[in-house]
Amino acid sequence: MPDKISNAKDLARSIAQKLDMPQEDVETVLREFQSTIVQQMKEGGEVRFPGFGSFKTVKRAARSARNPRTGEKVEVPSHTAVRFALGKSLKSLGDDSS
Repeated sequence: MPDKISNAKDLARSIAQKLDMPQEDVETVLREFQSTIVQQMKEGGEVRFPGFGSFKTVKRAARSARNPRTGEKVEVPSHTAVRFALGKSLKSLGDDSS
């Protein structure tokens, strides 16, 4: 069973071992990867990884909601959110046939 990856350092360590690269170099690449995706989202773009998934921004309309602790009605303003849609390789993880 592979080592559990629960954060960016674990991911960098795993990739560094597989590619025989310094972990610091992989951490730099992962930071830049994250920064690039964030910048694309700020610009309203979309980032696709065929088979894995895609990130894109979506506009959420204003709505009424309830505070789960108090039951008080609150107004949630319209805002932009990031959506991640699963690609085929991740969707297939839920299939019992694979």
